[in-house]
Amino acid sequence: LVPDWIWRYYLETGDKQLLEESLPAILATADYVTRHIARDGPTQGLVTRLTGGSGPYQYGLVDWPASGRFGYDMDAAARTTGNALGVHVLRVAALASDAVHANRPLPPGSIDDRGLQARALSQAADTLAARMNATLRRPDGVYVDGLSLAGAQSAHAGQHSTSYALAFDIAPDADRDRLADYVASLGMKQGPMTAHWLLTGLAAAGDEDEVLKRLTDKSDLGWAKVVADGGTFTPEAWVPDNSANSLSHGWGSQSIVDIQQSILGISLVEPGASVVRIAVPDSGLEHAAGVLPTQRGPVATDWTRKGGAVTLKT
Repeated sequence: LVPDWIWRYYLETGDKQLLEESLPAILATADYVTRHIARDGPTQGLVTRLTGGSGPYQYGLVDWPASGRFGYDMDAAARTTGNALGVHVLRVAALASDAVHANRPLPPGSIDDRGLQARALSQAADTLAARMNATLRRPDGVYVDGLSLAGAQSAHAGQHSTSYALAFDIAPDADRDRLADYVASLGMKQGPMTAHWLLTGLAAAGDEDEVLKRLTDKSDLGWAKVVADGGTFTPEAWVPDNSANSLSHGWGSQSIVDIQQSILGISLVEPGASVVRIAVPDSGLEHAAGVLPTQRGPVATDWTRKGGAVTLKT
């Protein structure tokens, strides 16, 4: 998801020049999303059949091998994953626009419209998220894989759909705990390409115990099993086969970011790491220590949680 990469690069480095140069491409991606939101018909208000791609990659924002789909309903015309990514693209575009234009000098006598674009993008994201919540959920709140062109809900409710809704702050706050329970009950049903969003969604719901389990469970698909089976690189698919899937795929190493953010509890708040947050998880490990390299130098944390008391060293 290129807009997300650019925004995270900006947070890491504070390189505003690159953000400014990239803004037209970010806005073009946001326009690509909004142009495919159906204006009428059974999928009205949802991103529907994004143009581009072919074969199993036709209709949009999807890039995962067959082994990583775990039964995801690829026949859905308005896919939950694509809509969730669309919400994220619009929100990132709003952040980028605001960061680039917020302090732009205004000519004398001109109208201050510097925040207009960002507000419109943010509103579009919220509207899309609300439509997802109104149409893409079962009665129990779990997200299905999407809608058909006729507007029928998919019979499949894969882990991707609900984990994306959690990860991208689409799921209602009141439902997060039980949605996280549902996601956790499925074990690892996402491949290395998307498993980061699984961990992000669980962490966003406050389920650090399950984040730790997904990172360390040697009996289920995941990073710990790769290591236990003698692997030394992150593959494109959890189970190597004779297809074109790479046995050394950098995308799968994204779990180190989950360790830094969800286990160590270190996250960047302002560009260039000018502000860093350290938040000790409420559950999971009782002790963790580590270092996050940043643009302004290493940020170290060493914390212990015992009962209700927390000791933190930085």
